[in-house]
Formats: sequence, structure tokens, C-alpha cells
Amino acid sequence: MIQAPASAAALTGIRILELTTNYAAYAGRLLADLGADVVRVEPPEGSPLRSLAPCQTGPMGAPLSFAHAFLDAGKRSVTLDLMTAAGREQLGNWRQAATR
Repeated sequence: MIQAPASAAALTGIRILELTTNYAAYAGRLLADLGADVVRVEPPEGSPLRSLAPCQTGPMGAPLSFAHAFLDAGKRSVTLDLMTAAGREQLGNWRQAATR
């Protein structure tokens, strides 16, 4: 895929917090390709997408999913436990920072 220079990307300067299932990860990939700063929020055990077949064994023995490599390309990720008050508070802080 030919990519435009970062300065010419349509969504440069936009931050997206991706709180989705595996089915919507492609939308985040498209936004990242358009220059958005996409941050995927994963549960403590990691996204199920990371072990979705087909996989290859990585250098540390963990599975490397081809789907994860494709769908999460261009994104950053963070692990948050949204079942705890601290995790929800951290997410709220990021949402506020993203709207400034």
C-alpha cells in the first residue's frame, strides 16, 4: 500500500480510543491509515485478536496472529481493567485529554 506523507494524512492530530471487539478492529485500522493516532484499549489478558488463528510462534514463544498483525497495524495499545474503578478513571482521563 502506498501511504501519503504523515503531514498530508487527513486525520493527523486526531486521537481515537478504540474500545471495540475484534469485528470492529478494521475500522480502527482504516482510521490509523488515514493518519489518526489510534489507541486500542485491551483487557488485562490482552485482546483475543492476538491469538486468533492463523498464528505463528513468536520469538518469546507467544502466538503471533496474522489477523492481529494486519488489523492492529499503525495502532498503539494499552491494557486497562475497565472492571475496576481505577481503570475506568484512567479511561475517563484519556477521554478528557483527547477532547482538548
